[in-house]
Amino acid sequence: MATALAARRLLIVCDAGRASPAERKRAIRWVREVAHRIGYECSINGLHDLGTSYLVLVADTPVGDAARSVADRCRRGGSAMS
Repeated sequence: MATALAARRLLIVCDAGRASPAERKRAIRWVREVAHRIGYECSINGLHDLGTSYLVLVADTPVGDAARSVADRCRRGGSAMS
């Protein structure tokens, strides 16, 4: 949730680690569509500079490594992680 007009980044994290391959495909598509929709809604509602991205964790994704990657990218001011 972006609670301030100064928000610049929004990351949606989806844990699909226990999902079947078919469920994982649906989850990835759903998260991608949610990120796109949020970006669109923010744009038309005045949050033009909000970068919306998503990260899908799967069974072989070390959660600690993913969290460090996200934190490092935010510190560097990196672009979207989709």
